[in-house]
Amino acid sequence: MKGAGSVLVLAASLATFAACGFSERREVVFRMAPRTGRPVEVYMVGQQAPRPFDELGLLQIVSTGNQAEPEAVLAALSHRAEELGCDAMVRVRVDVGVTAAHGYGVCVRTQEARAVAP
Repeated sequence: MKGAGSVLVLAASLATFAACGFSERREVVFRMAPRTGRPVEVYMVGQQAPRPFDELGLLQIVSTGNQAEPEAVLAALSHRAEELGCDAMVRVRVDVGVTAAHGYGVCVRTQEARAVAP
């Protein structure tokens, strides 16, 4: 029975670690802008942004474990973009692997939003 107890402890440990996860953010911020108060629009690689824009920064999110979902990565990118005063993310790409998800894109402020900013 001693072997069965060890297997049970190992299984419990693996289950605990499988439920854990974290996200790491990397960014290069060219400049910040006042928040617009609108949701951040997301344009994936290959999609054309409908309005001219100015680049404010480059954002990257790497998530593992239970946070390694494409939706969570996109939400983290959008949240940080909004904090920087961006109203859109362009050239966004999300790659999902077995244990991690990686997303990146360019944080932008559309010229339309810049014109109406306080």
